[in-house]
Amino acid sequence: MNFITKHIRRKKELLFACKDRKAVYMPAEKLSSAIVIGDAATPENENMLSLVRKWASDYGITAYTVYFSLKARRGRDKNGDAAKGDLVLFRNDIRLAGIPKNDFLKEILGKRYDLLICTASPLPYPVEFVVKCCNASFKAGIDESRIDLFDMLVTGDKSGSEKIEFMLDSITKIKGED
Repeated sequence: MNFITKHIRRKKELLFACKDRKAVYMPAEKLSSAIVIGDAATPENENMLSLVRKWASDYGITAYTVYFSLKARRGRDKNGDAAKGDLVLFRNDIRLAGIPKNDFLKEILGKRYDLLICTASPLPYPVEFVVKCCNASFKAGIDESRIDLFDMLVTGDKSGSEKIEFMLDSITKIKGED
């Protein structure tokens, strides 16, 4: 990667990054909003996203889904057949340096979430950028190569769905500070 691209990425990360974010562990019953980030290139992605959506609905958590489909191009329909509260980012929604366009960034990064769950593994840079800059109290993921991005990281030789099931079970068992 050349110097100019690195510089552009660093400037955008500094612009959107949460300066003094600290992990806040809350029980699942106290969570009100979550953002789920998925990537079409990740094996079993649809199954993992459906597991997280079901878990969130069981606990009354409003789940917003950001789905990256970086090999496809956006057609005429702005969001494809995405459900309400979902955002689909295509290859042509990503700028040259690998950063999503500003109108999508405002929609994603302008809100505060109690929980961020990333089902993408490995993380392409646009996904990594959103995870870094998203304002979430607690971040959980399954990508073993980026341990610095998450408060909870599930690793191992299990399938992606098994990792997500274990993660959701672990989040359910967290006891918050009272």
